[in-house]
Formats: sequence, structure tokens, C-alpha cells
Amino acid sequence: MRRIIGLGLLLAASSPMRFPLQQPAEVLQSPYEDSFEQWMNQLAETESGNDPTLRILDTNRKYSYGCLQFQLSTFRQYSREFSLFEDSRAVNLREEIYNCENQRKLAALMIREDYGNWRHWRNSVKKIGMPPRL
Repeated sequence: MRRIIGLGLLLAASSPMRFPLQQPAEVLQSPYEDSFEQWMNQLAETESGNDPTLRILDTNRKYSYGCLQFQLSTFRQYSREFSLFEDSRAVNLREEIYNCENQRKLAALMIREDYGNWRHWRNSVKKIGMPPRL
């Protein structure tokens, strides 16, 4: 057994590596990223049952859309602020608001820029707890 291991190490040292022993650092997520992603999953589940097609009329008489239940005005404001789309004026925001991936990106940007932005989901946060901090 020792010879095989030694031979394997010798071959690994002398030949190009095909299967890296570790993932590159940029691929690994920090514990914060993992916990934030878990929190975001809980948020989507609480807001909409993670349903990207959901549209409801809120108590403020405005519709909320998608998995994180963005209102169109909030989605438009922060999409432009964070340049979520190259040309936000050419993008049909009424369609893009249903894209859960875009909603998650936008929510993460909002909370990382200003931790207080969790308040956009205050009722869900009462149920699932505060988002993790950096």
C-alpha cells in the first residue's frame, strides 16, 4: 500500500494535475455568504413560498411581485441605483421583476449597502430573524 501511495504522490508531482485537491479561493464561499444565502432562501419561502410568479395586492394598494415580493417602484429604484441592468430604461421591468435571481441579487445589494434595508421585508424578518451581518 505504501508503494502505491508513494507512486501516486510521485505521479502527482511530476504530471499536470487533473483533479485539484482544493477548490480555488475565489470559488469557496465564506461562512457569511453561506449563512446569508440560507437566510435569503428562508426569506423567499416566507414571502412567497419561493413562487416567482406570485403577484399580490398589498395593504398599501400596490402590487408586490415574485419570490421576494418587490413592489415595482422599489425594484425600479434599486435596479437603477445598483445598475442591475446595463440599460435599465430599455429593460422591461414589469417582466424582470418576476426573475427570482434578479430579485435575490438586488436584495443582497440593498442589504449589504445599507443593513437597514431589511425593513423592506419587516414582516418576514419578524418570522425568520435578522439577516446575517458581515
